Amino acid sequence: MANSSTADATIDTFYGPIALDASGLPQLQFDDGDLLVRLGDTPQDTLLLHSRVPATASYVFRRGLTGQWAAEKTTWLRHPATKTVVQVKVLALSVVDETFVLEGTPLPGKTSISLTSARFLFRTFFGLLYGAPLQFSASTDGRLSQAIIDLVSGLGALAEWYDCLHIIGPALCNAMRETGVFWSSIAKQRLSHARLAKKFRDSEAMYAAVRHMIAHAPQVGIIGDANDARKAWHTRKS
Repeated sequence: MANSSTADATIDTFYGPIALDASGLPQLQFDDGDLLVRLGDTPQDTLLLHSRVPATASYVFRRGLTGQWAAEKTTWLRHPATKTVVQVKVLALSVVDETFVLEGTPLPGKTSISLTSARFLFRTFFGLLYGAPLQFSASTDGRLSQAIIDLVSGLGALAEWYDCLHIIGPALCNAMRETGVFWSSIAKQRLSHARLAKKFRDSEAMYAAVRHMIAHAPQVGIIGDANDARKAWHTRKS
């Protein structure tokens, strides 16, 4: 999320300003929240959200937050900030078949990320559902770092699985464009960006990635060395 050096900074979202923690992530602990997302045992990993936000964004969450399952997962807790006792629904991060998943929701597929990375991924994911803009640090070598590519890919996978790609996808595409190195990054990381563009249905980025693939095709042939690849390419052209 947006970089911040002060814990009292805020960021504007669809639902009004939200406070940022010292690392620049939305705190996502609302006085009138009714959905507890437990990503860990620390206060910063305890999110208290409005259930209507993920339920409105995603049929998967809407289905999970209604009916018998929701009734069984309702509990009382002391609000981490206000210390008042409130009744909430609970989604807890757990491990099922080597996959980090919010209990009560479908599995998003196996992943090799660490628990720390999973917590960060889900915090960012819910921040995006609230409309908190994502800002990436500018690169000095004219491309997006692999860490950013991995983060965007992970968030896209979560959004696709939890049926809210129509919300998360445009936010991620916009964040990548605002780095100032998006188009030069496509030229240097053609395949990675083509995969992301396909997932997010970003036709403009897909066109740019394919254009660069075609332009560089003689240099990435699969037959012999570079000279043989060029010969094979020109032979196919003729």
